[in-house]
Amino acid sequence: MEHPRFYFGEPLTAGQLLELPDTISRHFKALRLQPGDHITLFNGEGGEFSAELVSLERRHNQVKILAHHATERESDLSIHLGLAVIRRDAMDFAIQKATELGVSSITPIVSRFSNEPLNRAAARVGHWQRVVYAACEQCGRNRPAIINNAINLADWLAQVEQDKGIHLLLDPRADEGFTSLEKPPEMVVLMVGPEGGFADEEVKAAVAAGFMDIRFGQRVMRAETAPIAALAVIQHLWGDLA
Repeated sequence: MEHPRFYFGEPLTAGQLLELPDTISRHFKALRLQPGDHITLFNGEGGEFSAELVSLERRHNQVKILAHHATERESDLSIHLGLAVIRRDAMDFAIQKATELGVSSITPIVSRFSNEPLNRAAARVGHWQRVVYAACEQCGRNRPAIINNAINLADWLAQVEQDKGIHLLLDPRADEGFTSLEKPPEMVVLMVGPEGGFADEEVKAAVAAGFMDIRFGQRVMRAETAPIAALAVIQHLWGDLA
């Protein structure tokens, strides 16, 4: 039986007695946990820690760290997702599922048709990182994807232009599909647009920066569906879903 998993972003050591914050301990009642029950903690530095609940009180929830386990569930393929900012619930959903599908990092991009300006997107980076932590608790990852600072599209293209690997832009008007591509040598940089897609000049700028526009089937997908479907195909072709 799998023990409940929680992200705790501080150093952990076997034998340590630890008081957990309310952000974690508030889940104990819903899960009907009792002293003596076991949980799993991970801090993003690699592996996970088994722990035993020592006390469950209204304001004090203490656990004992039992042992470190060098368990990893990461894909061998590094994927950087450049995700144009979309409406709030859809953005959360896309980030959650992208995390489950093994992306290494996500950059929220503000493009011409994005739902929010840069300052509002920047204010939500902390929230999106917490969405990643929660997704890792569910899917078993011990190394959470990194949410980079929100950035304008032109600045992001300049940042990733020199990155190694293959650079892909989802575009329903493109001629090529995923099966026409060879396995990337190092990593994939995947660029996905907002509702309404990227403007023509944005697509041209991406191609000039080294991106290959890729068509994904015959149907136009919603902005939150496209990255999930594309990531599943990428992991199937070149990653750990084969």
